[in-house]
Amino acid sequence: IGFLLYMIKTGVGPKWKNLLGVVVAAGVFHSIDHGKHNPAATALIIGLVTLAAYGKIPVLRLKPFVTISAISYALYLCHNNLGCVLLNTFDQAGLPPLVCLAIVIVFSFALALVITNRIEQPITKALRRLYANVSARLRRPSSVTEPAIS
Repeated sequence: IGFLLYMIKTGVGPKWKNLLGVVVAAGVFHSIDHGKHNPAATALIIGLVTLAAYGKIPVLRLKPFVTISAISYALYLCHNNLGCVLLNTFDQAGLPPLVCLAIVIVFSFALALVITNRIEQPITKALRRLYANVSARLRRPSSVTEPAIS
């Protein structure tokens, strides 16, 4: 839904197709949850994503939220699996639940920052450089000349 809203905002593709995609995606989103929440919740989420896409929620521009946004994929990948293991480990060690949770939250954010800054961003930069070099070579006219036909 967010990407389709971005396409609408930037004028990529027919607007009606993007809007239709938003409606279909909203239907899929709601049906995956087996109707356990009110359809108004789906509409509210889409409304909030739309406001965010058009820059109408200024609080999201604050540095902590921008940082969370930048590390969100790495955070998504590691928080659940590692978090559950760590929570269980610290719980078995006898630490209070809130202490376990605090440790896991700090660990998850720290790991996501490291993954984003030391792995994801360097790989992305390298791939962009490689793409630019390959694209430049493909656009460059060939230096090999065809033999003249006499």
